[in-house]
Amino acid sequence: MVVKMRTKCDCMVACLAMLMGWTYEKAVEYFPPKAVKDTGYMWEWLLPYLRSERIWINFYDQNAIEYHANWSRPAMVTVPSLTSPELGDHVIFWDGNKVLDPSIKDKKYIELPKKILAVYQLKNS
Repeated sequence: MVVKMRTKCDCMVACLAMLMGWTYEKAVEYFPPKAVKDTGYMWEWLLPYLRSERIWINFYDQNAIEYHANWSRPAMVTVPSLTSPELGDHVIFWDGNKVLDPSIKDKKYIELPKKILAVYQLKNS
């Protein structure tokens, strides 16, 4: 099930909910209120959490992503924004078979793009 964004920059919240099997409301509890409205602050705050024992990050290097990402498993995937490049990058969810884009706009990802900026997967899933 796709968890949809509620603000113009909370794609990370929606994708974290999908990755963890949570509701949007539970996922948003993990973010300070400012993070849900400010993309830069969200990344600054969330990266230490993603590097914790529960979630790991494939670095922002295409070779590392190709080597480490296990595409048979769910993942949050950072990609270039299709609709709001001024807000920064966008996060989509890969369920192991298909892309689920939390965007509420008409222009959405329907498959994984060639340019992937980062991949986040659960360590033990």
